[in-house]
Amino acid sequence: MAGERIAEAELDELGIDGDRKVLVKGRNGRVITSPTHPKLLGLKGTIAADGAPQISGRPWNSMEALDLVRTAVGPGAELFYYEGPERFDVISRPQNRLSI
Repeated sequence: MAGERIAEAELDELGIDGDRKVLVKGRNGRVITSPTHPKLLGLKGTIAADGAPQISGRPWNSMEALDLVRTAVGPGAELFYYEGPERFDVISRPQNRLSI
């Protein structure tokens, strides 16, 4: 998804806190990214004032956010929250899978 422009950020060992913690998974179990599904870039991933991830202004775990994602990538897509460091490496991982 497209990101948001920020004026400042706190960094931890994985970069910006809250970055890339919500991922899209297809019905085949693989992580879906914008290189293969460019319509995802029409959605905006942001972090709310309380630190919760959002998708185009909706809470990431809401039906509205899921509907937006499914419109972009197709039916059967799911959203999941993952904090592991592998979330930054989903494009180059074999078969584009995360073990969670």
